[in-house]
Amino acid sequence: MLPKAFFSKRSIFVLLGVLSLFCFSSAVCAQNISLGSVSNNLLGPFSGVSRLLMVASYLMGGAFLAASIIRYFEYRRNPVQVRLSSVIFMFILGALLIGLPLIASLSASSKSVGQQQRYLPNAAVPSTPQ
Repeated sequence: MLPKAFFSKRSIFVLLGVLSLFCFSSAVCAQNISLGSVSNNLLGPFSGVSRLLMVASYLMGGAFLAASIIRYFEYRRNPVQVRLSSVIFMFILGALLIGLPLIASLSASSKSVGQQQRYLPNAAVPSTPQ
């Protein structure tokens, strides 16, 4: 005879969860899915988010550069009211915000070039004399 705790709601849900894992794992394993394809499927939706962050970085960098120019003109009019350090800080921050997406895009393009060179045919690789 089985105890009453065996038929509780929690134990039934756990049992159904384990059974569903076995059913779905056999279906997934039958498709010969590699870890690389799984990571590509997971990272696919994030390309839109990365583009959004790049555009936001460009816009904020431009806004900081424009604000630093406006602050500089205010500094020229009244140096006591506006400090030069705030102008320099805003200018550097704007330049960094504009430069970071450029550096990221350059590093991504150099990475793709490196991957292309890795998969060249063997005839293109110079052989060493023996």
